[in-house]
Order: sequence, then C-alpha cells, then structure tokens
Amino acid sequence: MHELSLMQSIFEIVEAEMKAHGLAHIDLVKIKVGELTAVEGASMQFAFEVLKKGTGLENARLEIEYVPGVAYCAKCDLRYLMEGYRIICPQCGRGGRIIAGKELYVDSLGVDDGEENKNCQKCIKGQ
Repeated sequence: MHELSLMQSIFEIVEAEMKAHGLAHIDLVKIKVGELTAVEGASMQFAFEVLKKGTGLENARLEIEYVPGVAYCAKCDLRYLMEGYRIICPQCGRGGRIIAGKELYVDSLGVDDGEENKNCQKCIKGQ
C-alpha cells in the first residue's frame, strides 16, 4: 500500500503550508490524482483518516479529483482520452505522448475561519 507513504508526503506539504501561513487547522484538503498513477482513492481516504488524528487536520475532509489519461498525437495534432494505458492514436494508429493522467499533487486547502457567518451577521444588522 504505497498510498500511506504518498499521504504522509501530502501531510508534510499541508503541515508546511499551515506553518507558513500560521494556521492551527485545515478543514479541507483537495488533491488531484491522475488515473495513470495506479493510486487507489479508497486507500488514500483510509490513509488520510488514519494520519489526521491528533494533527491540525483532525476535522478535515479529503476531496480527490481524478484526472483522466490524455495523450497527444503529433502526426494528427490530436489530443485524445486514453483507454487505460493504451496510447495508440485512434486516427492513425501511431503511438502518442502522454500529456495528462500522471499527476498527484495538493490542489488546494480550505479553512473555515467563520468570516462568512460574521459577514452575514453584519449584513443582517445593516438591513
């Protein structure tokens, strides 16, 4: 289960961002995972739930956005969705170049700092 070590690396990135921005907690972690990475989403969720206990991410949730495998054929100037790991161009039958689907990174972090509720109360008082 390499997802545990991948999630440990994600935690290191998130905790470094929390430290850099002086945040005590994070409420949402969004990651992008390419379909060609052979990463199991359920295993990533499990690793996230195990690792977040006792950290600033204890109440956070993990959102995973999957990125499909996309290849490019230079001969046809065609971008196409890959079928599994098959990179053969559907028009000419030549091999294409993978241009998406191999990524795995932290896309964004979310913090609910209560500002939205505070702003709403100001609006209500102003009416």
